[in-house]
Amino acid sequence: MFTLDSWSADDYDNLTEYLKSNADLKYRDFHSSLVPDTESNSIIGIRMPIMRKIAKEISKGNAREFLDISQTEYYEQRIISALVTGLIKTESFDDFVSLVNAFVPKINNW
Repeated sequence: MFTLDSWSADDYDNLTEYLKSNADLKYRDFHSSLVPDTESNSIIGIRMPIMRKIAKEISKGNAREFLDISQTEYYEQRIISALVTGLIKTESFDDFVSLVNAFVPKINNW
């Protein structure tokens, strides 16, 4: 579903809508209490196994293009971006470091 050769803004919006349609509101409320300085409306409420599955799918396609258009409005968007970053098969250590350096500014909590 999310193994794409090319990512557009519409594709990313579809991913976000998919996440919202699979929200677990009780989990969102619980998880919001664990993440400091985060408003509950910035957490959708997606459990980690689902996010890992989505990240694996994305990493089989054009993962770098996904990272280029990824957003940080929601906690889950950041987590999926982090997982995809870790799953990309890099050409060298420097390539991996550049991916990590691009992600680090998106981190906003522990």
